[in-house]
Amino acid sequence: MAGKTSDNIDELEVITYEGHQFRVGHTSEQSSQRLSGLAALAVRSTQSFGTCATATLTRFARSIPGFRAASPGYNLDKLLPEADFHLAQALVGTEGTCVTVLAARCRLIPNPPARVLVVLAYPDIYAAGDDVPEILAHGPMGLEGLDDNILRAMELKDLHPRERTLLPGGGGWLLVEFGGGSQQEASDKTRELVEALRRQSHPPAFSLFENRNEQEMVWRVRRSALGASAQVPGEKETCEGWEDAAVPPDRVGPYLRDFRRLLDRYGYRSSTYGHFGDGCLHTRIDFDLKTKEGIAHFRFFWGIRGRSRAFLRSADSAVWCGVYCCEGLVIYPEIGKLLSLLGLDN
Repeated sequence: MAGKTSDNIDELEVITYEGHQFRVGHTSEQSSQRLSGLAALAVRSTQSFGTCATATLTRFARSIPGFRAASPGYNLDKLLPEADFHLAQALVGTEGTCVTVLAARCRLIPNPPARVLVVLAYPDIYAAGDDVPEILAHGPMGLEGLDDNILRAMELKDLHPRERTLLPGGGGWLLVEFGGGSQQEASDKTRELVEALRRQSHPPAFSLFENRNEQEMVWRVRRSALGASAQVPGEKETCEGWEDAAVPPDRVGPYLRDFRRLLDRYGYRSSTYGHFGDGCLHTRIDFDLKTKEGIAHFRFFWGIRGRSRAFLRSADSAVWCGVYCCEGLVIYPEIGKLLSLLGLDN
């Protein structure tokens, strides 16, 4: 509905791990004149860092087709000159690795009083991903996705049996929410999308929910995806670590297909869910990190990052992930420099 959290932060009050406390925001030359001496020092350091970040991000843009600065955690694009070296937005999502946030000044966004939810069902999650660009063109408030492995795990755990019956049959689902000033406005937006999708050669099945109680039941299924995919009875333990893969929304389908082929090649299984409208995808993978053989296989898999980088480029899927990063060896030194500037490199 309103982009990433970092896009809606104007200012942060922070404290560093050396005990220095100050406010940060966008740090243009004009605004830096109003800051305290300590904060101004942080600004100058940030601007110096921005020069380095600019070169790094330029390398990303040139090496990966369709590059999108959407890295979870470290928003280095916010330190570029065109972003006014917005240190506050750069710190959003760093999860305590740089500073502790004491207070935040946020931009308020409209919250439409009326909502309508439509659940679209596809043969698989890849076909669902293919429809993301068309759906986004209709301006939904929310666009979430999950695959059949999530539903199967819920069935094995007997989670939300009534709620699951509300989803139309399929192998991959998109939950699309529209808002409006009135119920009629929200309904009209939803029906426009449904009619557009019906004109496809292979349209998805759908279920429409205008009742708030039913909407909440459906959202409960999506919110339970993380818990459902962990510790599934009778199956291997799954691990986080490939979370928050950032993919351009118009490339979600191709990325998921390539990702599945990569996992199949090394005998791994996973479930997929996430914020498809923002191109932020989550998964848990059944890495064996307890046996000698499993760890050796994992290291071999991890060692193919260079080859998988070319693999992902061949699909034009610009992926920037917090832990598995297709250009990780480029970005991590820059993150290290940011930590150093904040006195956190010890």
